[in-house]
Amino acid sequence: MEANLSVQPNSHKRTLAFMFPGQGSEAAFDGQDFSVKSPSAKRVFEQAADILGWSVDDYLQSEPGQVSALSATRNQPALLTMSVATYRVLDEEEGIEPVACLGHSLGEYSALVASGALDFGQALHCVAKRAEFMAAAMPPDSGGMAAILCLDRKKVEEICRLAALDDVLEVANLNAPEQIVVSGHLRAIERAEPEFKKAGARRVIRLKVSAAFHTQLMRPAAEELSKVLAEVSFSKPRCSVLSNVTGMPHQENHAISDRLVEQVVSPVRWEDCLRWVLGQGVSRLVELGPGSVLTGLARRIDVTTQCFPVSGVESIRKLSKSLRSERLS
Repeated sequence: MEANLSVQPNSHKRTLAFMFPGQGSEAAFDGQDFSVKSPSAKRVFEQAADILGWSVDDYLQSEPGQVSALSATRNQPALLTMSVATYRVLDEEEGIEPVACLGHSLGEYSALVASGALDFGQALHCVAKRAEFMAAAMPPDSGGMAAILCLDRKKVEEICRLAALDDVLEVANLNAPEQIVVSGHLRAIERAEPEFKKAGARRVIRLKVSAAFHTQLMRPAAEELSKVLAEVSFSKPRCSVLSNVTGMPHQENHAISDRLVEQVVSPVRWEDCLRWVLGQGVSRLVELGPGSVLTGLARRIDVTTQCFPVSGVESIRKLSKSLRSERLS
């Protein structure tokens, strides 16, 4: 029988959890900052270049200030590399043991790496294939996603069902009490937008993606990814790692790959993931990687939780200094 992978926290020592962002945060990252200032980060970038055959650093610099939301196969492995590099620098500086690691969509792979459950090289291979399969799952620019603010989930689901007609439109992300993301064919989104507003949504925001992630339209990608993940071995993590599919910690090694396959076609239960973590007595959330999207969502879920978005060497050192001064006080 395999060991239960839900790790119980030592409450007086471990009051932090690490969060890892998903696709869409790429443009907020300065890879050169890490490569120049941190040997640990440089090694991550070099390993990624060896595996991918292209440099994440060069990729980011090739489109200054604007990285496309779906650049065929490169955004997902680039984001994984950035997040793992950020984690490695923090680990080198501080050696923090978190209560849990949780990642949004693609970020779940970063969380598995940071917990020790998945080797970075294996994760990078899986994520590169995942991106390739997702890009090929439907014609370019035929799908999309939109965030619905301040509208009840049942009403969102009802409008999706009525607006879909012969197309697909589904709830894709349950991010926070007042933020639900829908995903599907662009035609269906266009039909649904005025209905969301009529029903009382404060805003409907189109996301910068070119496909309908986390819907049944990604079924071909999930089927192909299952073959890749079948060859991957997972280790027991050093802390709990949350599943986007269940909103609870992964329980057994063999089930991790199954949940990662399901994740491609299932809603991301981010609010559930975060509420589980906060229920373990976590008082600080550290967002590791580009941007601060998850920090914003966490504050919508619980305004009392301290959040630290870190995406550069200096921000990591500032966090380390703050934690050390607290221990000395």
